[in-house]
Amino acid sequence: NNNLAAVQALRGTAFTLGEAFSNTLQDLASATAVGQLVITIHGTNDTPTISSVSQIITVTEGQVAIGTGTFGDVDGSDIVELTASIGSVATDGNGGWVWNFATSDGPIQSQNVTITARDLAGATATASISLIVTNAAPTASIQNAPATSPEGVAMSLTSQA
Repeated sequence: NNNLAAVQALRGTAFTLGEAFSNTLQDLASATAVGQLVITIHGTNDTPTISSVSQIITVTEGQVAIGTGTFGDVDGSDIVELTASIGSVATDGNGGWVWNFATSDGPIQSQNVTITARDLAGATATASISLIVTNAAPTASIQNAPATSPEGVAMSLTSQA
């Protein structure tokens, strides 16, 4: 049964499951013959799976964008490695992943992010996130300004944006 976990866990043709059936045949003259039927199932690599909880993530420049999702591989003994097109991605040890990217500049950093799951045999699956980075409104502050100034006296102010 291809749906059995033991069959799905066979991650390549070198991995097999076997079953042997002994049988005895008897003809009308009561002569017997003993035989054995051996069935061997060879595995095949299954593609890993990956999904993202959010397909669109919006942050303001200077914020850290964070995305999460799940991944796996039905090939039980297979190892899955995750990579991100930008930022970093880490697994939580329970089939989940967390991606983060520290933004620094508004719309120019908006882009599609790809999280890739790759198993030992090289099969891959991807999840995509649309990252939207918005501009933060500029702020200005005046430093060392006097609280008051006599009328008619010029005041010099400097600001920093």
